[in-house]
Amino acid sequence: MAGRALWLDGKLMDLGKQEELPARALIREFIEWFLGDVLDELGTRAEVEYAFRILDEGNSADRQVKVFEQTGDTKAVVDHLVRETREGVVE
Repeated sequence: MAGRALWLDGKLMDLGKQEELPARALIREFIEWFLGDVLDELGTRAEVEYAFRILDEGNSADRQVKVFEQTGDTKAVVDHLVRETREGVVE
């Protein structure tokens, strides 16, 4: 899967279910199970939603690799990074 952290594309053992599950799904479930009912109280809902976005779409390094794969140009990667930094990645 180009453009996303490959280590997250593996599987983790869900000890409660005694089965392997996709890492992204298990991480999401873990966060929702442990923090879901207190996100608003802690004022951290936006941060956790951004963490979910990273799980789904990848992080800045993933996006930089994708730009390089598409263009083969390190200047394009730097331009992308500058543009992303100016715009901000959190909506």
